[in-house]
Amino acid sequence: MNFQLKSYSLLFILILLITGSCSPRFLIPDVYQKAKIGSVYHIHLKSDTLFNSKQEIHLLMLPKSKYKRLPVSIGYASNELLSTSVLAKNYRAEAAVNGGFFDRDNGGSVCYFETGNRTISRTRPEGDKWAKSKSVVNGALVLFGNDSLVIEPARSEEYYEKSQSESAVMVAGPLLIHQSKLQPLPNVSLTNDRNPRTCIGINNGFIILATIDGRSATAAGMTLAETQKFLSRLKCTSALNLDGGGSTTFWIKGQGVVNHPSDREGERPVSDIVFVKRQKH
Repeated sequence: MNFQLKSYSLLFILILLITGSCSPRFLIPDVYQKAKIGSVYHIHLKSDTLFNSKQEIHLLMLPKSKYKRLPVSIGYASNELLSTSVLAKNYRAEAAVNGGFFDRDNGGSVCYFETGNRTISRTRPEGDKWAKSKSVVNGALVLFGNDSLVIEPARSEEYYEKSQSESAVMVAGPLLIHQSKLQPLPNVSLTNDRNPRTCIGINNGFIILATIDGRSATAAGMTLAETQKFLSRLKCTSALNLDGGGSTTFWIKGQGVVNHPSDREGERPVSDIVFVKRQKH
């Protein structure tokens, strides 16, 4: 995917959509870029007024009409933790963000994850180290090969194991938007504090991968309520929160990591990624 600087006209429309204002105070360096293939958009937004704070956001907007050529996939590390960029290169991705919650000591997802009709991990019981409560991990990203994807309230593990229709399932959360409605959020620090965020959303025309930087002087991060509102302004009808904080990473082929991971060491090793890969025809 070779991103090139394109036009600012559609970007202005997007900014108005996000801000609901005719005079947004955005600082926009190299903001609107269009891929040569598949009309995929990488959008970089910087604001000092969004939610009365400094924000830095990256969006990958994949038109649904191009999904068969550039489908969303989930990649994972079998017995170790690897950075998003390493996993993305291993899977020959065009672009990728970090995936779901994981065991930072031993690797592996701490939530239900299956791919190719094979269960890779199960949701850990509450109370186990690195486990998340059911009120947090209440959504699922479900892929159907190169055909489509959905974001839905998480079903039982038994349901997904018996079902043969999906190619991959990643349970994460909280579920942010479902059927165009903002979903109730648990009253926990993960929800209420401003942190870096990684999300996936769907609107009528696009599948959106998003990272929101945070924990720095130039990017405050968002609460999940703020994240919901932001994605709602992008007209998302469904959206799911993925792992955030120091894990939040946005990688693009040929550019590398384009956001600013908050860990002092740089990219945090993770167990899985959500990525876009060009299909050969």
